[in-house]
Amino acid sequence: MQLSGMETASYKIERPDYNSREGYMIVPRSADASREPLGAPAPEGGPGHYDVVFALSVPGKDVFTTDLVLGQAGSQGDSLVAFPETISQYEVYLKNAAKDIGSIVLLKNSAGRLCAAALDVVASSFLEAEKIGYERTTSLLSFLTFTCDVGIEIAGYQITERRTQSINGVRGMVGKIKPFSLPAGYERFTSNETVRRLLAAYREGMNSTNVFYQALSFSKVIEGMSLLLAGDRTRNPLKFPSDINALPGSANQFRRFLGRKFNWAVDYFRPLIRNAIAHLDPSQTVLDIDHFDDVKTCEEAIPVLRYMARTLLAEYFKLE
Repeated sequence: MQLSGMETASYKIERPDYNSREGYMIVPRSADASREPLGAPAPEGGPGHYDVVFALSVPGKDVFTTDLVLGQAGSQGDSLVAFPETISQYEVYLKNAAKDIGSIVLLKNSAGRLCAAALDVVASSFLEAEKIGYERTTSLLSFLTFTCDVGIEIAGYQITERRTQSINGVRGMVGKIKPFSLPAGYERFTSNETVRRLLAAYREGMNSTNVFYQALSFSKVIEGMSLLLAGDRTRNPLKFPSDINALPGSANQFRRFLGRKFNWAVDYFRPLIRNAIAHLDPSQTVLDIDHFDDVKTCEEAIPVLRYMARTLLAEYFKLE
């Protein structure tokens, strides 16, 4: 990890278990305490200006990385949108109820393609700056996706609190390498159309770089496996462990499900995730990629949905 414009520091970052968007935070500290009369900068940030830079990418290409280089969020981006040779950047001015609320600067890389979106956000904290910056930028990118007729992906973003130079960011990181594995007695598994479709849906979820498609794919596995196992009267209903340490992911993601049956979780997620992604009914809950809270809802649900899908598949193969 390199810090642009400041003393270089190197860190070894442990890759996540699965491809996912990982957050990072850097808060500068002075070796001379007298230079910080008001104390060290707060990690959550404070009221003021935040410089937000979104690094773009071609869908399916460089969305996840194994290396994280700070300070280069914009220059490392790319897209399939070409700028005219005579244009170095576009500035899009934003209004809300006829009131100016800022602008977004669209930048191009050395190849002449749209690579990043940068904006100045006035906010009370990093979280508020992240939400405001995200929703303003994604709405513009969705508009450009339509007008340019090409997909535009966000690879990550970096937020700098101007007053303190604290940095907060998110980047898609490649997951850990896993050993080749086959279960004991695998030769007794029988491949049929139902099994192949369920495994295909699980692979779709594992391969996808889009949090909404991940959540929908794992939901499809859960739905299919629940129907497949429903007729088996010999098994006990599957439940989440009561011990949080027996589950992957963070405590916050799994806490509400501890000790509960899978059927309860299915009913919980059906309107909140599955139907909200699959349908666009304005009178019901709807999730989409342009809304910050919607993305967070899916990111929080995915570890739980993945755990349920994998556990149900394992239960099926055990019974075969």
